[in-house]
Amino acid sequence: MPVVAIMNPTKTIQKAANSQICLDRLEWELDITTFLNIDLGNENGRKRVGFLSCQGRHTKLQNADGTFQGTTDADGQTTHTRFQANNMNVRGPMNNTDWLMVSRQETVARGLATTKGWAWWDFCAPPPRIAAHTPSFLAAWANIHTLATSQCCLCNDMPKRSGGLGLYQHKYSWPIRIEEQAFFDSYTQQS
Repeated sequence: MPVVAIMNPTKTIQKAANSQICLDRLEWELDITTFLNIDLGNENGRKRVGFLSCQGRHTKLQNADGTFQGTTDADGQTTHTRFQANNMNVRGPMNNTDWLMVSRQETVARGLATTKGWAWWDFCAPPPRIAAHTPSFLAAWANIHTLATSQCCLCNDMPKRSGGLGLYQHKYSWPIRIEEQAFFDSYTQQS
């Protein structure tokens, strides 16, 4: 039987560093639709612009002077899109409630994905396959990813939920299951 020699029997393994709490930068938001060259149209003569933060996504109307304001409803109350109200974070859909905010067409139709995808894409991951991967889109995606990594705990190399100590492992959920030879949509309950 061969002899196994231990090179340095006095060597020890260093104790793991203390975990630190990660905190999202709550004031950070990024004009995502301009970065990705996505046209969300106009409302009341103002350009609609989509914003991303660690905690949610929303639109604002851009005034003629370049400043922004929230969208307003019929009663004059400031509102935002459905995505901020439900706090779909920088990682995109994480549970059934998040997926209910996204129509099936927005996830599978390339034409809609380029205008609606910003509202559910995972900005901590590689670019979505359904988007147009032009050099300018890929460069913009890389910039967004870099900015999100420096601001949002979920995008860090060692991701954590904001305010937490434990490492976060993202588990994608998808509302469509493949059963034998059929697709089953768990929300519409249709095959």
